[in-house]
Amino acid sequence: MIQAIQRTSASGTPLTAMLNSGEDSVLCSILQPANAVRQERTIAIRLASDEGARSSASMVINRSYGARGYGSDHQIQPEHQTVTFTASSGSDVFGTITLKVDSGFSLATDITFSEELSLIRSEPGMKLCELSKFAFDPSPDARPYLASLFHIIYLYGTDRFGCSDLVIEVNPRHVKFYHLMLGFECIGALKTNMAVSAPSQLMRIKVQKIGENIDQLAGKFGKSGRSLYPYFFNKKEEAGVRQRIARLTNDTGRAVEDSLSDSKPQIYLRCAA
Repeated sequence: MIQAIQRTSASGTPLTAMLNSGEDSVLCSILQPANAVRQERTIAIRLASDEGARSSASMVINRSYGARGYGSDHQIQPEHQTVTFTASSGSDVFGTITLKVDSGFSLATDITFSEELSLIRSEPGMKLCELSKFAFDPSPDARPYLASLFHIIYLYGTDRFGCSDLVIEVNPRHVKFYHLMLGFECIGALKTNMAVSAPSQLMRIKVQKIGENIDQLAGKFGKSGRSLYPYFFNKKEEAGVRQRIARLTNDTGRAVEDSLSDSKPQIYLRCAA
């Protein structure tokens, strides 16, 4: 059954979000009319669960990091309690981010911020998760795609892993983006990340706060400055994505990253821009 939900973008453009409750891989479609400078396209968000997908994600990272002088030989490898997501249009992968659970294996942020993370881990009820290897090719307005990507990460992290807190290590010039767009807060002082020979800042957000921001701001354009949260899924869309994640994780009783390694389209969002 296809269910249509009418809403409006930040620019006033009508959007139709299509929820598909069938057995195919589509989570939702956001249809945006083409104009003189924009053609309709389909943006897919997937799990990079095989070598080819991870290689494509690595290429995006190396293209982005290399342009900033952070090296161009980074590789995404399969790791325990770790999932990588990609955003693509057709065969063109233009975005990626990795979510890792703190489950006894060292996080990437431990290399530079071990003391800060030790304090966070000591807090009662802590289930720490880390975002890393984030790269997204620039576009005139990537906010809907970034929001969709981060919302899927939020749902996957809570439903699959039970994450209570997210941390991310960023270059100081990106601190404003993560604070204004997503609500991350700085933890501790700047340090030097020796792997890329660059200054680095640890940032953190409680997953409960993400949920509150979604409840308060999703779909409410013009009231939240530069926040990404107005572009997050509405309640009906979120329910559809959550059901899809549940089917992927529960159909075989095994983890998604293991049970679906032979299935190319796993989780994706269809949109137009």
